Amino acid sequence: MKSALVLGLTAALTLASAALAGEDGPMRDRGARADRDGDGRVTRAETQAAAKARFERLDANRDGKVTKAEMDTLRAQRAERRAERAQRRAGRGDRFFTRLDLDGDGAVSSAELDRSAAQRFEKLDANRDGVLTAEERSAAREARRARRAARKG
Repeated sequence: MKSALVLGLTAALTLASAALAGEDGPMRDRGARADRDGDGRVTRAETQAAAKARFERLDANRDGKVTKAEMDTLRAQRAERRAERAQRRAGRGDRFFTRLDLDGDGAVSSAELDRSAAQRFEKLDANRDGVLTAEERSAAREARRARRAARKG
């Protein structure tokens, strides 16, 4: 009975979070993952399959039940991964500020911000027509991903 309740609750939460986040929200990938056949719609069967997969990830000892201890362990693991990501990202803010502070005076003026934005726009506007198309933005995103992958080795 408890398994069915947890499965149902997980399914409801999966659907609700995807619906609340909308197409452009931070949870859109969760909705996309539930859409197994990629038709842009999430069926009851797809929702139940996603809920079952989530339950199986939570059920660490595979006894068909999720205990509070298993949930706590999962939460702790997730917190540890977040802390590791935060550690890796720690210096990004400093590098970003340094790039914006063009005159190196320790402050970013409106003029510096404007120049930085203009430089970034020019870099992204591949055909120099004064408009950033979806293709240009996508190309820039892919180039950025490639640079990151190269740095990671």
